[in-house]
Amino acid sequence: MGTHPPGQLSEANGPQACFLGRRRLMTILVTMFALVLAASMSLFTYRVLHQDVQHNIKTLEQQAAVLASNLAATAAEPLLERDYTGIEQLLLRAIQFPNIDEIQVADTSGRVLSDVVLENRRGVARFGVPALTLPDAATVHVEWRNGRMVTWHPVFPGD
Repeated sequence: MGTHPPGQLSEANGPQACFLGRRRLMTILVTMFALVLAASMSLFTYRVLHQDVQHNIKTLEQQAAVLASNLAATAAEPLLERDYTGIEQLLLRAIQFPNIDEIQVADTSGRVLSDVVLENRRGVARFGVPALTLPDAATVHVEWRNGRMVTWHPVFPGD
């Protein structure tokens, strides 16, 4: 009988040794397959979730831009008439839309004409709010500040 190095199987070691070696090899192959499958599923799930989150963010930004545009168009007439109570009533109705925490209407210098916030699921008007720093663009403007989306749209009376 010849001696074989440890780990090398042959019929000389007996049929029991070959069976244990094949069994160990199968266990290693199944484990490796399971790990590769789990890793690929995890990467696929991460990719799909990332794409879904990006799509949801883009959709929210588009909805906010449309809402800001509609509010700007609706607020134009009360602004021309200097009907600040009418603007406030408009904002109190608009604050009921989902995911909106605050709506403000400001003049061209940034002075806040009306400010409505959501408190306990109700719109509440606030007064004495400091002036805003308005963006330079004369179109819809969407940005993220401290995890909150801020949307701005100019009001063009007479449009």
